[in-house]
Parts: sequence; structure tokens; C-alpha cells
Amino acid sequence: KIADNFNIELPEIPLRKEKDKRIAYYFSFCEIFKNFGKENNLNPYELCAFLYDFAPKFLGRESEILPEPTNIWLCGGAKDDYPFLLNASSENIYSWQGNEDTKKGDIIVMYCLSPRSNIEFICRAVNDGIRDPFFHYYGSITVGHIQKVEPIHISELKSDEHFKELPIVRKNLQGVNGTQINNEDYQ
Repeated sequence: KIADNFNIELPEIPLRKEKDKRIAYYFSFCEIFKNFGKENNLNPYELCAFLYDFAPKFLGRESEILPEPTNIWLCGGAKDDYPFLLNASSENIYSWQGNEDTKKGDIIVMYCLSPRSNIEFICRAVNDGIRDPFFHYYGSITVGHIQKVEPIHISELKSDEHFKELPIVRKNLQGVNGTQINNEDYQ
């Protein structure tokens, strides 16, 4: 999406099983963005700031009006993520690990991992999820419209008659990022 919006031509992404072609793709990808940086007088630090801060925020503002949600997803935030979430305003947009099937407008229920162990934030996906070949966790989403809600501790979920039967709760919300939940559970 960044390449499309900023007129950067990228080669076709090879299939995941084509390891040698994916390595070549990675090197050509790096060369293309290195040249983009040179053409726009960006040093390596500025190019990273463009790719990981400016461009996602710019693209996230393409349309402030989000469509109605089609799905609801669980995601997790580590203790280092908590200050970002706590201090987020409606303008803040973050890249997050999530399900590549996430659609713009979907609801993201954010579980804050230990030591909090709470569901404490509700967010919205501001862009469709993607398979990012360079992101550590592969599935990447962009979240915004972050709202703090009354915390729900994992112990409350585990003792609730309905929630204690959910597989993700039985797994202590381990591997929570990108887990889909249904509307009944969300309500």
C-alpha cells in the first residue's frame, strides 16, 4: 500500500515455498527502497521513519470514516506496549501483530499481558490486515481509535460460565494475537 501510494514499483512477491526467489525479492526490495531514499534525499534513519511512522499514519488517514465492523479479533499487548495504549488518542495509529484477514473497520479487543492480565482496550482496524514478509510475526494490522474500557481480568474470564469454555481462555490467552471472537462473546 505504501508503494502504491508513493509510486514505488515493486516486483511480484514470490510464493512462500520459493525460498531462493524470496531471498532475491528481499534484496531487490531493499534496493528499491534504498533508491527511493536517495531520490528523496532521505538518510537511512529518515527512510525508516518514513516507512514505519509517516507512511502508515498518512495511509491510515485516507478515510477517517471506518466501515461497519465485519469481525472481532483478540490481540495482545506486552507491558512495554501498555504506555502507548494508555496514552493513545484517537489520532494515534500503531502497527500490531494480528490476523491478516482483518478488514478495515473491524473491532480489536486488546488483552494486556502480564503483569496486568486484563482486557483493557478496544480498538478499530484502520486498514486491512496484511501478510508482511518482513514483519517478525508475518500477520500485521494497523490499529487506531483506541478506547480504554473497564478492565476485565483473566481470572474473571476463567471463572465465568460462558467464557471459561472458550479455547483461547482455556489456553490462558496464550497466542491471543489474531484470534477471532464472535459477536455473542464480544457483547
